[in-house]
Amino acid sequence: MKSMPRILPLVGVAIGGVLAINALAGARDLPALLSGAQAFAENAAKTVTPAKAKAAKPDPKGDPATAKAPAPGETGALTGEAMNAAATGLPPPTISPRAVCAPTAAELAKEAGLSPAELQVLQNLGERRGQLDKRENDLSTQTALMAAAEAKAALAEAVAAGLLQEVAVAGWARPAYLLPGTPVPRRLAHPPVLLSPFDSLIWSRERTERLFGFRYRLEMFVPKAKREYGYYVLPLLVGDELVGRAEPRFDRKTGELELLGAWGDTSRLDDALADLGAWLGAAR
Repeated sequence: MKSMPRILPLVGVAIGGVLAINALAGARDLPALLSGAQAFAENAAKTVTPAKAKAAKPDPKGDPATAKAPAPGETGALTGEAMNAAATGLPPPTISPRAVCAPTAAELAKEAGLSPAELQVLQNLGERRGQLDKRENDLSTQTALMAAAEAKAALAEAVAAGLLQEVAVAGWARPAYLLPGTPVPRRLAHPPVLLSPFDSLIWSRERTERLFGFRYRLEMFVPKAKREYGYYVLPLLVGDELVGRAEPRFDRKTGELELLGAWGDTSRLDDALADLGAWLGAAR
């Protein structure tokens, strides 16, 4: 009966702990709950009582200042997992870290309901696709070479049959071809003109650069900060040379033809602008 006052607080604590544990575990048995609390209280009382007695034992020499304090761990206090183990009779839970890794191809195939044979077929198809892509690139190169060889042979046959005439152009490394009897003027006599970006003379940008040494690009779809010249620039043709470029703009409301910019040789640009304005019906 003398130990009851010490047990009562421990019983209260034990009941609270066991209530929480069994509530999580879904326990609904009240007698088992009280039995577990009582077992926890008795075990705790046995541990705490010797510790208190040892702490209250006076020093043999009677000097309170030299009394030996209880060493750490001698109090036997239960905390955390130990309290849960004492109350429930179960070992403390151990949670090991779970390794995290990417699923393998076999695991993915299993989740997708594929058999190992089907997975192997898919893997073989993937490897085969890579090989076919490489062969396709090689085939494109071979096709271009074959087309060039066939074109060269066809041109030779046309020249031999008199259908074409092979001519040399100053500054060109390759020959050119004309229809037999085509007149070749010594000089081109026509007024300066601003060409449309889609004129047949310059529609092939690579050919324009090769024939005239004139690099031309339409920059209407290029951001303004990255444009080399302007939004809608027209090449200036003088004689048989592309000598410059200009960016005119026609205002339909006012009937005015404006010049937003000009580059290169613009000595004959006024004549080209006058001709363009007359064609558009510009007032000035």
